[in-house]
Amino acid sequence: MAIGLSPMRFLPRLKDRLLDIIYPPICQSCGTMGFWLCDTCLMTVEEAVLTPEAPEGINGVISCFAYSDPKVRTLTASYKYRSARAFEAAQVTLLTHWVQQNSLPLWAFSESAILIPILSPESRIATRGINHTLRLAQTIKQSFGLPSPIVTLLGRLEHDKHNAELEHEERAQNVAQTFCLLSAVPKHVILIDDVLTTGATLAEAARVLREGGAEQVYAITFARG
Repeated sequence: MAIGLSPMRFLPRLKDRLLDIIYPPICQSCGTMGFWLCDTCLMTVEEAVLTPEAPEGINGVISCFAYSDPKVRTLTASYKYRSARAFEAAQVTLLTHWVQQNSLPLWAFSESAILIPILSPESRIATRGINHTLRLAQTIKQSFGLPSPIVTLLGRLEHDKHNAELEHEERAQNVAQTFCLLSAVPKHVILIDDVLTTGATLAEAARVLREGGAEQVYAITFARG
């Protein structure tokens, strides 16, 4: 066997091929065979407002796509609740195209910052079989070419209800006191989450981080509701 050609390198690719045979990809928007989200549908995804109002405690926020677009809802919900990692390629394509069309603020490229994914409670990660916001942080870092390291600095305590099940005014109460610090907090942090709706989750995370010593707290989300 040639040096460096370990069979282990090809197992993930073989697994994807087998899954494609058993569950052939079908565009979740228009039904075209061979794609989970075809090129035509990818290029018609609605972008979010470029300069949205930032949640309390957040210095600035980037939200890329509009959650009102059914294609965006399919991507985010399937990825989060159905562990559909096949959609990661579509995420990379969308984010890479987005950043080519839009200028990122200087804070996104600060070498002193760290990227902090907003994690789900451990029981939900175990149930879903995927740490979706950690993987999303890796996708955003890759697609945007960000220099910051990814650090799972925020722990997430259990809470009874999913925010998606609640009215806007109930979400702040649901996420109150659910975050804890796992290590020392740097002065400049960038939070990563899938969807920004009321901003309650980001605001609570920012509060905990600022109490821990953060001076600048920014956020990047895949979508905005």
